Amino acid sequence: MKQFRKVFATLLMVLSIVLACIGVQAFADESEEEKYEPFFAEEDILDAWGNFTQEEQADYAGVYVAEDTVVLRFKEGSDSLENATSRNSKNAKMLVDKEKKLQQSLVIESATYTYAELKAVYDLLVEKAYSIDGVRSVSLSNKGNCINVGIAANDRTSEIQKELFTMVKDGTEVKNVEEKPVLSFDIISKDDEISYVTSINGNSMLNTTYIYGAESYKNK
Repeated sequence: MKQFRKVFATLLMVLSIVLACIGVQAFADESEEEKYEPFFAEEDILDAWGNFTQEEQADYAGVYVAEDTVVLRFKEGSDSLENATSRNSKNAKMLVDKEKKLQQSLVIESATYTYAELKAVYDLLVEKAYSIDGVRSVSLSNKGNCINVGIAANDRTSEIQKELFTMVKDGTEVKNVEEKPVLSFDIISKDDEISYVTSINGNSMLNTTYIYGAESYKNK
């Protein structure tokens, strides 16, 4: 009888361990599912939206994700903006891809600058702005509809900003750069400079929001 009790107790202990392991694995699997949410690149979103006409391609002003909503932009006052708004309403303001993997709320917004205009400014600044002492980073923000420029705080901050605006006006087709600011400035204190650049280059936001210059930081 005592031998039977020992065997029974051993079996109960083994069963408890097995159940505990199963519970831990189930919890781990659930945690993994919660941790890794679907990642949607710009291509995923635009593929789900569908084909663009040539006019819509020209008026396209970027896309970004705000929480669980996709925001698709077109040039303010354009037919593309009006057509996209109508099309979005017909689609019940939902963006759904062919495989049904992407099912997001969709908002259509107007923007001052098209993506092509922003990209032209961005490319110019990546090529030339770092020659200006004090410029620390250049990034394109779809959400801000602008180019963000990080400038080290110094006595020449205002002068640097004017120089960058002039560079854009002289080097691109974008002209009303100050009246409708195409540049947004982050002034970085000396103490915060390294952490600022690290934060920018390690940004974990969806890549529909920003793109960065290859040379986003230079010691000067």
